[in-house]
Amino acid sequence: AEGLTEFVKLLFTAKYSYFLMLSGTMFGIAVGMNIRTLIMDKKSLSPYMGIGLICVMLGGLISVHAGDMYNWLVWPVSYNYIWRWIVYAGVILIMLASIDRLLVSYDQFDNLAQFVVQFFAVVGILAFPLFISHEMVLPAKEILISFGLSGSLALIIPMTLFLLSGYMMFRKIRGVNFL
Repeated sequence: AEGLTEFVKLLFTAKYSYFLMLSGTMFGIAVGMNIRTLIMDKKSLSPYMGIGLICVMLGGLISVHAGDMYNWLVWPVSYNYIWRWIVYAGVILIMLASIDRLLVSYDQFDNLAQFVVQFFAVVGILAFPLFISHEMVLPAKEILISFGLSGSLALIIPMTLFLLSGYMMFRKIRGVNFL
């Protein structure tokens, strides 16, 4: 298939097809809306721990039933089967409940423990900009090599710029959110 036909085919069948990704996004939106309600009502996210464990076990059972149990450690995969989505959702729910439990006692943490929590929060906020900027390091190295710089110097310059910009973004986001 070519052109518009190929585009429509990929919307329905590709690994990251529109409807496959949309279903995961809608699940995330539903969980997010429920979390907001629980937080507004000052309730715990602890029910997510049990739901998450059930999802992980259910995903495991589905993978065994589908004869796909040997693909747990295969990466990259050509298609995201439903059992992978269920396991992924379960892991996310377990992590949400665990973080909620952790943050209940955040005020009693010493400075180092608070910084560790802040570090992971800021890195999570900066995940996309850090991903994009780290992807620019090797192409920048190749450009510098084409201008005649040595390989090591051509790597040190963009790597230093990446680390410096990451540090500056970290300080700004941490300052806005935690200080």
